[in-house]
Amino acid sequence: MTRTLLDREWSGGTAGDVPAIVEQVADVVAAAGMPAERVLRVELAVEEAAVNVCKHGYDNELGWLRVRVWRDNGEITVELSDRAAEFDPLSQDPPDLTSDLNHRAVGGMGIHLIRSVCDRVEYAREGHHNILSMVFEIAPSA
Repeated sequence: MTRTLLDREWSGGTAGDVPAIVEQVADVVAAAGMPAERVLRVELAVEEAAVNVCKHGYDNELGWLRVRVWRDNGEITVELSDRAAEFDPLSQDPPDLTSDLNHRAVGGMGIHLIRSVCDRVEYAREGHHNILSMVFEIAPSA
């Protein structure tokens, strides 16, 4: 059974709104029974995704962002929607983690981090919206 935990829109938001977004998401997933060490993963993913939308999607300008969080069985999904130009972060090549730092291409670490801390990540473009869904098991199986 799906239960909505949070559905909030920020209009005219900037990267300065990200800490409040992260805090609200962390509060609702913790209240839904997610262990503290898993909540930290959610916080990292939400912060990275929201900052990327503000910084790259809206070029540090004011923008619209919707955050939805729901619980379905043993998983919590955090969905970020924006109205920025179409961009599928999951279609990007993974960063080269083996080369010397001084010779690596800039970028790509954010989505790598998101993929690393989430149990599943999905992207969709619906109308004029980029939708990034980050799925976390509440208590992952061993």
